[in-house]
Amino acid sequence: MPRRRLVATMSAMVLAAIAGCSAPATTAEALSETIDPPRLMSGEFRLTEVVNTFAGARPLDYTPFKDAIANLPESQYVAIRDAIKGKSVDEIREARARLGLTVRDLVVATVKMVQAEVYYRPVLQLDPTALDQADALDAGRGGGPLTGAILLVKGNTAVKGLRNDAGSGALADQVAAADSPVVARLREAGAVILGRANLSELSYNLGSKLPNGFSAMGGQTLSPAGPLTVDPEGSSTGSAVAVQLGIVPLALGTETIGSIISPAAKAGVLGYRAGSAHWSTQGVVPIDSQLDSLGTLSHTVADVRHVEQAVTGQEGRTMSRAVVIAEDESQAAAYARRLEDAGLDTVAADEALRAAIEVANATLGDPSLLECGFARDMNAYLATAQGKVTDLRGLSAWYEAVPALAPYGFDIVAEAARSSISPEQCRRTHAAAADAVTAVEREMQRLGAQFIAGDNVSTLFVVQNGGPRFLVPGPDHLVINATSSADSADLVATAARIAQEEE
Repeated sequence: MPRRRLVATMSAMVLAAIAGCSAPATTAEALSETIDPPRLMSGEFRLTEVVNTFAGARPLDYTPFKDAIANLPESQYVAIRDAIKGKSVDEIREARARLGLTVRDLVVATVKMVQAEVYYRPVLQLDPTALDQADALDAGRGGGPLTGAILLVKGNTAVKGLRNDAGSGALADQVAAADSPVVARLREAGAVILGRANLSELSYNLGSKLPNGFSAMGGQTLSPAGPLTVDPEGSSTGSAVAVQLGIVPLALGTETIGSIISPAAKAGVLGYRAGSAHWSTQGVVPIDSQLDSLGTLSHTVADVRHVEQAVTGQEGRTMSRAVVIAEDESQAAAYARRLEDAGLDTVAADEALRAAIEVANATLGDPSLLECGFARDMNAYLATAQGKVTDLRGLSAWYEAVPALAPYGFDIVAEAARSSISPEQCRRTHAAAADAVTAVEREMQRLGAQFIAGDNVSTLFVVQNGGPRFLVPGPDHLVINATSSADSADLVATAARIAQEEE
């Protein structure tokens, strides 16, 4: 969630997201929540209990699916919907075999679910080739462990033939010539890419007043737990909400600091951030290539393991010992019991580890950490994207010229376009962060701990080393973290044990 003004308060925000949001908010909880920054409710916006529109957003194009939808009897649609909505990839495979469904049937029913849930705006763009993808699988051309899985890809990740605009009108002319490597691997495993999920525009790096889940191209994504009162968090907002609504079993997201974990916690779904060097981020509109990572939002760890196998071919083995960190002793004890019930060993964080973590986390408070990466990587990306905007200065100028498509402002982009941080200062900042993480790793080795588990307050430093993270929902949402990108598959296997999906 790389908004500069949020860096210093990130721990508090993510803790608030994780506290008690594994189920839809009650009326009292919904009414007590304040959405900050506030949303606009008038002018170019119509946001009520039944209407959710932004005049500048691009409507979803259902034309490629029109005839197929018309030919699907309502009774059959209801039967398919009830069999697949909110289900995992494995459960959908079983339903498909039990009911004799084709992959085309699943795609048509899923598009109808998108239509039914359009008020929540989780989808940014539909892929007009989705039925062709399904027909190829039904004809036996390709397939694998994800055959029949209908997936969404966050709108900042390249899908061949679709816009890769990160929700921005400035990048709407940039059509992906090829799939990102991760998307390509998912197709090879039999997944159908239904389209792109909505997001916080430019992955939350547009303006400090942008509310979670808003993009000019997609409009405002809302939480089904309380559309007008519950903040769905971001920036992988549409991916989380689409899974929460049960439209798709799994969606791709991206995370720089908290943009998978935070919306997953709010939606009460599983969130997995792969290590930054574990899954290729080629084709992702960047924030910082040293911190950015792809990942998933899903209903089950088994589905994440299917994706991990498809992307990397790795199975992973369960880690054995966690160091537990929480805000208070009673919470730490609750997390430790949950881990021990899963057959894992635990150790409490001592003062030396806590001190090392405090130093490492402090590096996130240095605004230059993100400013260096965004200025460097976004300029490099735009220079090769073959669009009308070729650098951050041009991006800032575009927003200034088209203010209707930047209703909340664009101060982060404008500041980055004026950045005067020297390459040497950037090197020093990243070196300090790397040294701090190395110090944490030494303390963990001393304690014999392979990963960190807890309430997320003191573990954000792992992203500085490209570490993987996994949110496992439950009575107390539990975030597990490894400091090395190489531990990604092992962290997924560990999550399966904690979620009681594996003995």
